[in-house]
Amino acid sequence: FTPGPWAASKLGMTNQGGRPVSSEEKRVAVVDLQSDVKRSDAWCADCEEREANARLIAAAPDLYAALEYAARLLTTYAKTGDDFINAALAKARGEA
Repeated sequence: FTPGPWAASKLGMTNQGGRPVSSEEKRVAVVDLQSDVKRSDAWCADCEEREANARLIAAAPDLYAALEYAARLLTTYAKTGDDFINAALAKARGEA
């Protein structure tokens, strides 16, 4: 995947009403901020949740690195791996 850090843009939106999530070099995602309802009063009824989704996506490289670190610690000090952590890492790599 695109190396981090990633950031959810705090300045404006795309022409399609989305919040860009970008690395220093390129855009990696756009979170849709437009409501499925086509009424002006419901333009973004769940904007807070959608903004949170953009921040979560932006944190993905850091979260992946933290899980890798936790997996190494468990293997080194607890002499065991954690299936939950390894499954999440595999899913992020497209292996699950």
